Amino acid sequence: MHQGDTYTVRLFLGRKIGYTEKLYDAAEVVGELRRFFDLNPDDRLAVRVSDLTFVAPGHVEPGVELAACDYPRYPIGPVVLVERMTRLARHLMQAFSQERVTLETPFKTIVLEKGD
Repeated sequence: MHQGDTYTVRLFLGRKIGYTEKLYDAAEVVGELRRFFDLNPDDRLAVRVSDLTFVAPGHVEPGVELAACDYPRYPIGPVVLVERMTRLARHLMQAFSQERVTLETPFKTIVLEKGD
């Protein structure tokens, strides 16, 4: 049996391409994940991908949530997990022409913006 402290990082990504009304397919995220792992073989993560809908005053947008935990069988620690998820976030921002993405950890929320 493998056990460890629970630490999960969640990444939220809108499905609109830039400020257009064009959407990328949520299934395309899996392809980009595979591409990211091919380009970054040391960034080992097990990522859960889920569809979601963002709702705010005057705004509704489909999106995806990507979540990775510090998997007890191959622990990497919270700092490395956040670093890897941040690299993944930047990759997906570029791949899907996103202006910003949000990372949520148990202790803070990080908004990455284009140009950061």
